[in-house]
Amino acid sequence: MHNITDSVAADSLLLKDPPLLDGAHAQTPEQLLTALNGIVAGLTEAESTTRRLRWGDNQLPVTPPTPAWRRWLRQFHNLFIYVLLISATISLVLQHWVDTGVILAVILVNAAIGYVQEGKAEAALRAIMSLSKSLSMVVRNGAGFSIDSSQLVPGDVVMLQAGDKVPADLRLIECKELRCDEALLTGESQSAAKTTATLPPETLLAERRNMAYMGTLVTQGTARGLVINTGIRTEIGAINQLVQLVKTTATPLQLQLGKLAQQLTVAILVLTIATMAFGILVRDYTLAQMFQAAIGIAVAAIPEGLPAIVTIALALGVGRMAAEHALVRRLPAVEVLGSVDVICTDKTGTLTANAMTARQLVNTNNHYLISGEGYEPRGDFRRKGERQPISLEALGEDPQLVHACRIALVCNDANLTHDNNRWQLHGDPTEGALHVMALKSGLTNKQSKQQWPRLDELPFESEKRYMAVLHRFDNSTGDNLGNDAQAMAVKGAPDRLLELCQWQLGESGNEPLDKAYWHQQLTDLAAQGMRVLALACKTHPDDQPSLTHKHMHEGLVMVALAGLSDPPRPEAIAAIDACHSAGIRVMMITGDNPVTAAAIGKELGLNAKRVMTGAE
Repeated sequence: MHNITDSVAADSLLLKDPPLLDGAHAQTPEQLLTALNGIVAGLTEAESTTRRLRWGDNQLPVTPPTPAWRRWLRQFHNLFIYVLLISATISLVLQHWVDTGVILAVILVNAAIGYVQEGKAEAALRAIMSLSKSLSMVVRNGAGFSIDSSQLVPGDVVMLQAGDKVPADLRLIECKELRCDEALLTGESQSAAKTTATLPPETLLAERRNMAYMGTLVTQGTARGLVINTGIRTEIGAINQLVQLVKTTATPLQLQLGKLAQQLTVAILVLTIATMAFGILVRDYTLAQMFQAAIGIAVAAIPEGLPAIVTIALALGVGRMAAEHALVRRLPAVEVLGSVDVICTDKTGTLTANAMTARQLVNTNNHYLISGEGYEPRGDFRRKGERQPISLEALGEDPQLVHACRIALVCNDANLTHDNNRWQLHGDPTEGALHVMALKSGLTNKQSKQQWPRLDELPFESEKRYMAVLHRFDNSTGDNLGNDAQAMAVKGAPDRLLELCQWQLGESGNEPLDKAYWHQQLTDLAAQGMRVLALACKTHPDDQPSLTHKHMHEGLVMVALAGLSDPPRPEAIAAIDACHSAGIRVMMITGDNPVTAAAIGKELGLNAKRVMTGAE
């Protein structure tokens, strides 16, 4: 699918400041270091200062706050206000003091409300922007330093680790099991595995595995990256500039009021001229007498209270939106919401939680549905086709389910913390989903650390497509593994583990693998838009305290398949239902494949009459 940021970055007519280096994914690190006059040991402080003066700070341009005087004058930029000002001037000339005072009071009240609201909105936006500062670990003069990310320059070498926010557009030069959450750019909630291999020039942004982009999040692994572009030259900077090209248009209410003001002005002029002509030609009044009468008619015909009424109504709307935690910068924007008849919305993070969640678990005897969303370990299990949740006590009586959840907890590097009534994931979203699933089954982190301590591991590798850990097994829960036995817990791509497994965990123990059954379950889960992971295990000889990939090729037991997805937000489902009730159409925009898009759309209550792909 053609990426919008590629188009913007390639078109210098749209960008005021095009990328310093484009197509870095198609060049080797050595070529890029030569092009940037850099070295792996990092720039010197003097060189970094020179480059910073040349290319500027590594930050997106911040629109300076509107001066108070300009924000105040902007409140009078309205045709109705112009008419009222002319009316007040005429009333003042005619010494109609009361009329003049009333009209000016209306104008000032109207301006004051808009001025205060815009001031509050801009202050809130500035406060939000001030929270975006971050630190980066950079190599300078051969040593690592922690500096403000805004001081990075092209040619710097940056070190990344899990939990870091990528500070600039980087070409990866060293990479160890790195995965990045790139939902900010691609809309994909699943983290992307990274590599250092050079890619073809035509590779799309979402598939550039040797690049890490500004604003994305490192979920796993470590890496070193060469800064290619900073600030406005980055991919996120291109999007920022594209947004700046959007012109503000008048709202339907503003257009209607402007049209009314024009019609009213013409009508008043016609009426006053006709009145003057009638008085002079028919009634023999003097020009001075009829001019004064015409002015009185014009002032009386102007609806002085209309701007104030409109402003107060919009201010009440802003107040209601604020109660729903929505920030409205300008009053007229509230009215636009009432004129919407079609809503086009992004999927990831908007209609969905942007948090991978284990939603189904399949073993040889049962198919479980798992409730809850995101990384809060609150939810329950129920068998497919049944409405009644299964109690934790009953779950503990299903050894296949318990074993699957134990594997999900032990073969896992993700961690959850609970701060300020919010659960926060530290690690890969997929591992976080499995971790939460295990906690929902009644298992705890304490069990993982004390009863099943890790002894060795085989980290996930793109080529192998699995992760395995060796752990000591406390037999107090009973799984016929022997007292303090060693066991392997494995998770990975289903097709890969089905190649390696010879057995499956049945109700009475290990039994020969039924590949046809597992392939059918895999197909069914994938058809529902699920990302599927396989969970497997095997006992491990006590006299072998380490793991090798050879251990994966004998005696591996398939335990279960876990179906993961980014679940719809309950509030989004309710909002879509409310839109449909109000006659408003909702369209979901996503880069997912048609099957996944249709599955999510069905859960959200959207009718998937037609799914458009990027090729269209």
